Amino acid sequence: MNRRNLVLIPILMLSVFALISITATIPAQGATGTLAEIEDRGYLIIGSDTTYPPFEEYNATSEQAQGFDIDLAHQVAIALGVDLKVVTSEWDPIIPNLKSSQFDVIISAMTITAEREVEVDFTRWYYKSYQAILVPTANEFGILTETDLNASIIIGVQSGTTSDIWVQENLNTSVTLQTFDNILQAIAALKQGSVDVVLGDYAVLAQDELESGATKVVDTYSPEDFGFACRNGDTDLKDALNDVIDGLLGADENNPNPTNLYSTIYVKWFGEEAYTDAGFTGTVFDVAIEYVWYTGGAAPGFEFLLVFAIGIIPIIRRKR
Repeated sequence: MNRRNLVLIPILMLSVFALISITATIPAQGATGTLAEIEDRGYLIIGSDTTYPPFEEYNATSEQAQGFDIDLAHQVAIALGVDLKVVTSEWDPIIPNLKSSQFDVIISAMTITAEREVEVDFTRWYYKSYQAILVPTANEFGILTETDLNASIIIGVQSGTTSDIWVQENLNTSVTLQTFDNILQAIAALKQGSVDVVLGDYAVLAQDELESGATKVVDTYSPEDFGFACRNGDTDLKDALNDVIDGLLGADENNPNPTNLYSTIYVKWFGEEAYTDAGFTGTVFDVAIEYVWYTGGAAPGFEFLLVFAIGIIPIIRRKR
């Protein structure tokens, strides 16, 4: 081989690396902020408390998160043309973790509240919820509604949730409140007799009633809306997320029109059609739900370099 070509090969390879490096830092046209970073890196990072079934939980078999929120997060990723990565976060620090850029957005059954709106930017609602009351099947205290919650009752809640906030704002200060790091711990304490009642989101408590047979939901109260949470000022990302939600539920927030896909996901995790109680239903049929996980892999541009090595270098070698 000509010595000049021997020198040329590393120069060309360095040029390719430089081109890849420059290209990787150029935001997608029109996108700014976190949305540009997501499109640039090729995957969306969501933060989620994966101890909150059926919205999000860790599947030991697949070694991935699963749940209603996770399926919706996949739809967001598909709409953005990227893969999905889930970062598990405990609930109490989940907003600080978002603000410190540990992930791009919170998708984790988070109720939209005025207090939280000071800290984050919420999308429109994507799920309507109620608070609920879970008791042991025997219900020895005869708890039927929130008015039966008094000082003689030990109440269990997940720390930092709207249930925790509701107890502190609405019940007498003499009430006995026990907080837990996650809702599964609170439900376990109820079954063990450490607490007399658990307050939480209806779908989560209803799932335990269905699966365990040891508990039952006796009442619902305090309707709430769930939203995705972005960092303040991340307008492009919030707009993109709202577009996805609008595409699943229709743009009129007061009159949702669930698509087949949304209804399929809803039935999959909640066992009923979306918003039948409000008179809105979606036709359910078998819709494939695509899963594309970010798994790390080779450095950006590796495939191009491989083509370069296979296709270009032999041409140079032939020039003797």
